[in-house]
Amino acid sequence: MRIEQVNRYYCTAKSNALAEETNENTMADEDGFIDCDRSHRNYDLISESTAPGTKLSSDVKGLETLCRRSQSRLGVTRTPFLEPLGQNRKELSC
Repeated sequence: MRIEQVNRYYCTAKSNALAEETNENTMADEDGFIDCDRSHRNYDLISESTAPGTKLSSDVKGLETLCRRSQSRLGVTRTPFLEPLGQNRKELSC
């Protein structure tokens, strides 16, 4: 599993607890009506079949416990830089 897939489907159990405390309860999460996008670049079959709220602990001491996000709250991985593609891309000079 790539790090982008982990970020999409899981959050740390500690950050999940904080999110539950601060989220506004203005809309209900309706996970049963959300279709998964199998063509998404970070789609993972095993994570899709894992129930939301499932906690995954590591055998390595000191690592965070991960919690499966609900389908309506899947994460988005953002890179710290933008890479222009196509005709707008400039050649790098070293």
